Amino acid sequence: GRTVSARAYTRGQLLRRALKANRRAVSVVMLGLLVLGAVIGFDEWRVRKERNDARTFVRELIRELPKQADSSRANLELITALTSRTERWLARTDLSVVELEEACDVFTRLAAVYSDINDVPAARELYSRTLDLSARGLALEPEHPPFMLCEVEAKSGLAYVETEAGDPGRGLRLYEEAWARLDPVNIKTGTLL
Repeated sequence: GRTVSARAYTRGQLLRRALKANRRAVSVVMLGLLVLGAVIGFDEWRVRKERNDARTFVRELIRELPKQADSSRANLELITALTSRTERWLARTDLSVVELEEACDVFTRLAAVYSDINDVPAARELYSRTLDLSARGLALEPEHPPFMLCEVEAKSGLAYVETEAGDPGRGLRLYEEAWARLDPVNIKTGTLL
């Protein structure tokens, strides 16, 4: 089983001979690596599943609460808490296109609630954030109808807020921008209207 100096061995032959000579030790190491890989793989799967479950729960909560809360002052605390939690959620940089669409929808609804209770600064801020989200979405997927619709809704809502706040000139400009976005020439698919 030893090597002979009169013969030249390739590296592959020497490796095979070493593995064969240390078969038990190699088997133990390989089994250990296999178990370690399985444990790491399972742990990664578990962490990803928990993260995805948490994201799904938060998305559903964010999507459903504005539907259930009316715009009365009694619900203002709930709406304010939801707004701040949504903003923290949106601070993430790894939002998917679907999550951005949902966030646009939630911010549009929350801004409308603030507009209904005449909280102009909060409505203005949320409509502006909605415009930022739609721009972020359109940067990822240009001419994507949900982001175009989000932009139109945010500009229309902001136009209403500005008009009610005493700046009809800015309100009119925002309405015109929203209508320009709805112009059939600007729409490549017929799904926006």
